[in-house]
Amino acid sequence: MTVRESCQRESGFLESSRKTALNLNRMGMPEETIARAVEEDITVVRQWLETAK
Repeated sequence: MTVRESCQRESGFLESSRKTALNLNRMGMPEETIARAVEEDITVVRQWLETAK
């Protein structure tokens, strides 16, 4: 796998995690639980949720 492919794969994974976080938030799940579910830092999840408003 090339470096470019690796970066694209990571980017796709993060986008998938972001979409999952947004959906879980719409369902009423607390931010801390969302962060654990998508295995991401709470500050990143909060940023995703804030920019989606």
